[in-house]
Amino acid sequence: MAEATQTELDGVQAAMAERNFAGALRALDELLEQSPEHGDALYFKAVCLRYLQRFAAAGEVLDALLQLYPNNGRAYQELGHWYRDQGLTEDALAAYTQACQQNPALAAAFNARVQILRKLGRDGEAARVYNQLQHLQRLPKPLVAVMDLMHQGKLLKAED
Repeated sequence: MAEATQTELDGVQAAMAERNFAGALRALDELLEQSPEHGDALYFKAVCLRYLQRFAAAGEVLDALLQLYPNNGRAYQELGHWYRDQGLTEDALAAYTQACQQNPALAAAFNARVQILRKLGRDGEAARVYNQLQHLQRLPKPLVAVMDLMHQGKLLKAED
């Protein structure tokens, strides 16, 4: 089952890379019928719904994901994107900050924080976060990938 699920998720990611969010969403719905609490599937579903600008549905999926996995940094990062895309800057900043605390390998969350802090005129704080981002970006990519996997709780993949 796990191998089949990973194959399905690989197909979902390929569809998303081609910006076929509706197709990816159909595949995710099928996968979630079999495994309704699958964290990666819920995460990808929230991403697809956000890109399709179905914000209410994306919010419901994010709520469910964070109820099941309250320490999921990627879920908080997606929550930040969700708030940002709706113009809720302060909420986005809070979500991105939580994402960075839960998973310090999320460069996109650090970058989003820098952009928001600069926009808000909080230059000192933006500089500190930018320094953290620069440190992360200077690390070898395999090390960042391992950090990310460890913070996602995927220890066997991180070990490989």
